[in-house]
Amino acid sequence: MRYLTLAGFHSIRCFASGAECMHYLHLNPALVITEYNLEGPSGFVLLQNIKQQNNKLPVIIFSGQDDISIATKAIQYGAFDYIVKNKYAFDNLNQSIEHFLSLNKKLNRNRRQYLAASVITFMVVLLLILLISWYNR
Repeated sequence: MRYLTLAGFHSIRCFASGAECMHYLHLNPALVITEYNLEGPSGFVLLQNIKQQNNKLPVIIFSGQDDISIATKAIQYGAFDYIVKNKYAFDNLNQSIEHFLSLNKKLNRNRRQYLAASVITFMVVLLLILLISWYNR
């Protein structure tokens, strides 16, 4: 959790179950990290429920299952990443979060560029309307 705080995640919440996590999705988290083997419904059920509510919300699945078919299924269901619990797990989690953060920065940069272009386009159209109305006086 300390790594997440240092990476800029200021509001980190831990939940005891997938149902509890689903209850708090209205808070619009930036990222969800879940265990594959949860109490009650599995991490896949949580993943599917999250994707039904917010398809763009990235979900990282942490699992002790070193099984390519489960990892493939997780990605097919829309997981951002599937990380096997082994001696490299936290390094892999760090890399996955870094990848998420770099994509998020690019998306934000693209949004800012799009908004700037939209404002410029609006200004040009407004200027043309003003010039045409002035010319037609």
